[in-house]
Amino acid sequence: MIRQAAFVLCSVIGVAQVPQQDPFDIANQAYFQVRQKGQYDVASKLREEMKRLLQAEAPDDPQFASRAQSLAQFYDGDGMSAAGRAVLEGALARAEAANVPGQTRASLLLSLASLWEGDRNLLKSLASIEKATAILEQTPATEAPAQSGERPAGWIGSGRAGMAIATRPGVISVFGSFPGGIYALPSAFNRTSVYTRLADLYQRLGRRDQAAAVLAKLKALPAQPNNWNLAQYYQQHGDLEQAVAIYRKQMEDSASDPRQIVFPAELLANIYEQMKRPDDAVAVLREALAAVESSGDPILAGRIGDLRGRLAILLFRNGHAEAADQAYPPPTESGPTSSGPALNYANYLGMTQRAAKGETFLADYLASHSSLNAGEQATVLMSLANLARMTGDSKRAEEYQIESEKRREPRDPPADVVLVGPVLQKAQSQANRGNTAEAITLATTAIAQSRNAQDRDAFARMMPPLTGTIGNKAPAQADELYRNLIATTQSWSADTMEPWLNALAGYPRFLMSEQRIGEALPAIERYQSALKTARGGDTGWMEEPLRFTIEVERARNSLPAATLAAQNLVALEESLDGPASEPLYRAVETLAQLYRSTGDPARALPLYQQTIVIADAVFPADDSRRSQSRTNAAAALMVEHRPDEAEALVLEAMQIRKALPAGSRDGLEQMLEQIRAMKKTH
Repeated sequence: MIRQAAFVLCSVIGVAQVPQQDPFDIANQAYFQVRQKGQYDVASKLREEMKRLLQAEAPDDPQFASRAQSLAQFYDGDGMSAAGRAVLEGALARAEAANVPGQTRASLLLSLASLWEGDRNLLKSLASIEKATAILEQTPATEAPAQSGERPAGWIGSGRAGMAIATRPGVISVFGSFPGGIYALPSAFNRTSVYTRLADLYQRLGRRDQAAAVLAKLKALPAQPNNWNLAQYYQQHGDLEQAVAIYRKQMEDSASDPRQIVFPAELLANIYEQMKRPDDAVAVLREALAAVESSGDPILAGRIGDLRGRLAILLFRNGHAEAADQAYPPPTESGPTSSGPALNYANYLGMTQRAAKGETFLADYLASHSSLNAGEQATVLMSLANLARMTGDSKRAEEYQIESEKRREPRDPPADVVLVGPVLQKAQSQANRGNTAEAITLATTAIAQSRNAQDRDAFARMMPPLTGTIGNKAPAQADELYRNLIATTQSWSADTMEPWLNALAGYPRFLMSEQRIGEALPAIERYQSALKTARGGDTGWMEEPLRFTIEVERARNSLPAATLAAQNLVALEESLDGPASEPLYRAVETLAQLYRSTGDPARALPLYQQTIVIADAVFPADDSRRSQSRTNAAAALMVEHRPDEAEALVLEAMQIRKALPAGSRDGLEQMLEQIRAMKKTH
């Protein structure tokens, strides 16, 4: 191991004074320490040291699987998911050769499935989950992990490295983010969660019969105290009545424990809103609010405002403005408090068509609370800017925004710490104010400082929008900054590829915004090559360069090249996800629209018909894409003078959309009239 990394390891041992600690755990701890200090090259060497140590570790060691999963996540977090998968695949091969217990092998397979899912290869993800499921079903009950009724933090969906990200996030409002978001794969998984995940993937691949068979196995398991995964599965795939029944049962079972009633109540209210049953949603929120308020639980005190705000918005949207204001009165002062309640109430006024009143309320609050720190003041000022825009006063909104940016301007870091984030914040503020020369100087300084900066990830994140703003006045200088961004992040690619990939992904768009379309194709090819190195060629990340290519070729009026790229996109999605999936639906629709826009409806028609088959297999019964696919096919049939077939599809589309608000079917009704007029002339 390189001397510098070895020194770090020895330092960690000395500080912790635990010489008996495992070398892998020491390297793991040191990895986080040096990254926090901005010593990324040392962190990279420690990561390689962990890889060496893992290879020397016995696969039947109790920590073997968790260490492999941690290392894979390190690689994936740095944009190197191909390397992360290689770690898991190597660990799995060794575990299988050693015939280690089933739980270890299943755990590695599920983490590998998460990586493949995050890289958008659903077939390979499915293969790993199927193997894990088979292993768990063969694991004796005495060895299987206990079934757990713990509440998940969100719905299992696509994700990265042992994590899964919600495919249907919770409702987000000014009052906060409601359940949904990120779900971390637990180390002690259980058959309930694995079955739910498998059924979800079957459904997303259009395999309804296989999904139903897995759900039957899930329901045959011993009764669970909480069925969060199953309820969210039903919600995800459109069986809302089943989800309602589960959440209602959870509320009834939690009646004596207000801490447990809020989560199912919020989710149940979500579903009732989705089902267009606002009265039921209101009743559920009132029930939860009453339970929380009567409990006197200080831990739940912060949820009262969230529940009241959400209830008020729901009441207002359904024509009960007076009841809404009664449900959500202005916050009362009770000593020093955060600005959150005032901000939420002002935003509530804005959302209920009283932006001027909200602005006055918040301005008075700011004037009477001089003790707010600079960050809180900046947040209040930004909300004032948004409220001013709602009133139509763009000049006052701009004044608020400029003042907010001034309050956010960071102080210089200590002399021994290098931070580029504060420099780039100042640069963005200057660019927003039209001070382009000052912004360029600051951006150049950030580039020079970025390699050893503790926050160099901020550099890759903040530079692209900054160059876009600078490009409005100084396109040549903006391009030079962007090229420097790419070169700088490429120099880090041995440590982390994520910043470089992000920079390469943004450059074609930047070139197109500057009307330099001819230069975009080489930039796309460079991005595609880097993606293959980082993610592998058999991942859904390849969709992005193909879609970029379609866009560029269409802008160049090179339709054959655009068509070829769209055909390659369809072939890619079929290879990753099989004959039915949401990504394939989008790819086939893209190719069909390209044929249609170039005056070739005969080639577009079978593709639109294919989207109908995919949509019916993959999406819920009331999903608008089932209707849209029929509408698109009907339009192509009309061009082909086949009105009878077109009429049948439009009637099906109207039936699908019958639950939507009146007016949403107006276009279909007009289309139906055109078809019937066409039939009369034939």
